[in-house]
Amino acid sequence: MNFLYADFVNGFIRLANDGWEHNWNERHGGNLSYRVKAGEVENVREELQPEEWEALAVCVPELAEEFILVSCEGISFRDIMDAPRETICMIELDKEGKRYRIVWGAENGMEPTLSLPIHLLCHKERKNMGGDARVVYHAHPSNLITLTYYLPLKNEKFSEELTKISAECEKVIQKGVAIIPWKVTGKENSSLTTEYIRDHDVVIWAHHGVIMTGNDFSSVFGAMHALEKAAEILVKLLILETGKKEMDLGNEI
Repeated sequence: MNFLYADFVNGFIRLANDGWEHNWNERHGGNLSYRVKAGEVENVREELQPEEWEALAVCVPELAEEFILVSCEGISFRDIMDAPRETICMIELDKEGKRYRIVWGAENGMEPTLSLPIHLLCHKERKNMGGDARVVYHAHPSNLITLTYYLPLKNEKFSEELTKISAECEKVIQKGVAIIPWKVTGKENSSLTTEYIRDHDVVIWAHHGVIMTGNDFSSVFGAMHALEKAAEILVKLLILETGKKEMDLGNEI
């Protein structure tokens, strides 16, 4: 089968394009990966052209010999639909989970996203929990980021504020959201993210963005859409409340 005709590839490209169109992935912002099923690999195997092995920054023996479809470094999600061979790639991990090689895509000297290590760590955690969640998505949704400048950076409080706004939001974050404060180091960020992703489907990096996991591309899109819509409503309510207070103060003068 032609690689670009595979359903999992089309789902990947559609989510990436949705992220661009909804302003969740600006310019080089965000990244996306998918842990490919064995049957899906077999369907496109004749299209694969393995390159040289490269060392991974993390060791993930739990993902030994797995295949991961992932966005490339320095690309815009806007370009993925028009130029998938240059903007995404599929990689294979070796028998020890210490190395990877590109088997499709990343043409013209492109490489997997620099965030590959944290994606692999998230995939490892989700696989250890049963393996149903195969998508890892990082985006920069404006309203959710805005709330991290206003709300207390507490998991319970943040989850409560979002779920009381939207019943749909409550459905997609039944485990709540986890918040990682701004100014943690890259190593601390990775450690906290992988720790939180064991018990949460959504992790918010304060003042930066969101990383979430899901069983498939459609459910991940739906979850992000519901979360960001709830955040948008909350931001607008806060603006209206502030404006009303200012009007009331003006009337008292």
